[in-house]
Amino acid sequence: MAKMCEVCGKSVATHACNDDRHVEKLICDACWESAELRDYNGTLLDTSEWSALMDLEHVLGHKAIPVVQDVIWNTFGFCAEQGHVTKLGLSHHGLTTLPEALCDVTSLQNLLLNSNKLSSLSEAIGQLTSLKYLYLEENRLSSLPGTIGQLASLQSLYLQYNHLSQLPGTIGQLASLQQLWLNSNRLTSLPETIGELRSLENLQLYDNQLTSLPETLLQLKSLKTLDLQDNQISSLPEAIGELISLQYLDISSNRLTSLPETIGSLTFLRQLCLQGNKIAYLPEMLSQLTSLHTLLLGNDLFSPLSPTIMNWIKYLKKHGCTVQR
Repeated sequence: MAKMCEVCGKSVATHACNDDRHVEKLICDACWESAELRDYNGTLLDTSEWSALMDLEHVLGHKAIPVVQDVIWNTFGFCAEQGHVTKLGLSHHGLTTLPEALCDVTSLQNLLLNSNKLSSLSEAIGQLTSLKYLYLEENRLSSLPGTIGQLASLQSLYLQYNHLSQLPGTIGQLASLQQLWLNSNRLTSLPETIGELRSLENLQLYDNQLTSLPETLLQLKSLKTLDLQDNQISSLPEAIGELISLQYLDISSNRLTSLPETIGSLTFLRQLCLQGNKIAYLPEMLSQLTSLHTLLLGNDLFSPLSPTIMNWIKYLKKHGCTVQR
């Protein structure tokens, strides 16, 4: 049976690579000549990435990081391909700081740092340009470095349950971002650049201190889910109907007293949550929302309902929509 290079997977006429622990590895000529490799827990890694994991061991109290098949929600370990770390899970380890060398692991695609005690991130995090998934929820972050906007490949960013009071304007540079979770922070406003996230599909902002929304939010034509519950918003943008892809809208438990007529243009909407506000009148344009599966109105609002709205609610119920008042 042909022997395969443990870095690139090609067949080898062998080189025996002996590391400090005297573990023999098979490496092809090209990898032998082009890279400096060290063995970490039985896996050959680029020297700079090996150093980063050794620095992490020190931060973890000299605890070795195991090689794993995959890194998911609470995994402790790393995955590597062709001598480079691609996934790293460090959740639930009480981390208060990260070594600078971690930002040299530029092949990282998934980085899980959730449920630690991080209060800040290094500006060098912008070097992780291959990163697609970044999990930072349940930490103690009060701000984000502006360099986070350099993560051009980032698709999902999880920041819920932190202490963020504002976002850097550079967040609008995350052109590939599809998921942004910001719930349960201390945000009082959003940067105008939020409207530059043209790939964004899911925006979670519930349980913050927002009082208004920037008009630029209406530029998010790919947005499907917008959760704004438990804020202090007193009005919605008049042109909210421009969010043409929206399917889920939760604006419950705010300070709304009215709804803009253009809300009736959200014809793909499947769930609309309005309870916990002081809305005195439902605009008749709502009757255009015939694709709803769930409509939550609350029991202290909308008196009286117009005949058009009454007929609309009857229509929704007839077609299987859950309506709660």
